[in-house]
Amino acid sequence: MQSRLHVFKLALVVVAVAATGCVATDSGSTSRSGADTSGPPVKATDHATPPSVTVEPTIIDDGAYYVMCGGKVNKLGNMLQPIVAKMVAQKIPYTQDPANEWRDCSGNFLRLTSYFAAECPEQQNNLIAPPGIKDYLPGGNNVGPGNVTARSSRTVAKWFQTQGRFTPIYYDGVRSPSQIPADLRKYRDLIRPGAVVWFSRGKPTSAGGLSALFEKTGSGTHINHMGTVTAVKRNESGEVVSFEMFHGRTKSKPASVTRSHFWKWPDTYLQGGAKEYPSFGYWGQSLVGIATFAPVVTMNAAAANSN
Repeated sequence: MQSRLHVFKLALVVVAVAATGCVATDSGSTSRSGADTSGPPVKATDHATPPSVTVEPTIIDDGAYYVMCGGKVNKLGNMLQPIVAKMVAQKIPYTQDPANEWRDCSGNFLRLTSYFAAECPEQQNNLIAPPGIKDYLPGGNNVGPGNVTARSSRTVAKWFQTQGRFTPIYYDGVRSPSQIPADLRKYRDLIRPGAVVWFSRGKPTSAGGLSALFEKTGSGTHINHMGTVTAVKRNESGEVVSFEMFHGRTKSKPASVTRSHFWKWPDTYLQGGAKEYPSFGYWGQSLVGIATFAPVVTMNAAAANSN
């Protein structure tokens, strides 16, 4: 399967950047607040794959994302798993008010990022939230650390785009909920443990561009939910057929991991064809964006014993 042999092709010099926690993008640097500090915003078309580092010799991609942490290469999914388990155990109830307690979908992502920043200090400049989050305590002080201005699923997505790590999924020519867009077929393999995913109740098209995702408009194609991929299942050809994600959910359900995100939905969910759900959707919401939680690297034989 071609996607299983896919290798990201960027310059080796970026290894030094990843190791120091600096961000390198085609458009310059960006502050944690999301403000572009040099150059124009990065075009979505520049990011068919997440920015990454190739360490020669070229290697076979094993379906995982890898990041630099503690001076070595680690599997991103393995690093996130214990943090996610810890957050699920806290049973963080959903709310958007007060916003500084970080308990809605974007808030739980900020919490996850803050925990990760504490585990991997060298990545802090590449993350949207600073370290310092405390475990959720009912009735306690649950205010998040620092002044984070990207405080919705849309502004978080925009921040990732300025970092050069956001890939939009457009639904050009799609006429039914279950029809799979060309973009999703093209970028299907980007869904791996450590991918960040966004959803919309609408079906954005390339004509609307990124603004249709990042801003609330009358078209209804804007982003309104997000989560972090924690596990995937692949078929015998190596193609992703379903994934699990951690996210802040609803007022009746605490933040947790959900597993019903299918490339092709099983008949048991479709009530004899009476319902249609979008491929890899969050129920009726369509997947409209993919990013990597942190800048990723590929591995060579010398890093084969990393975590």
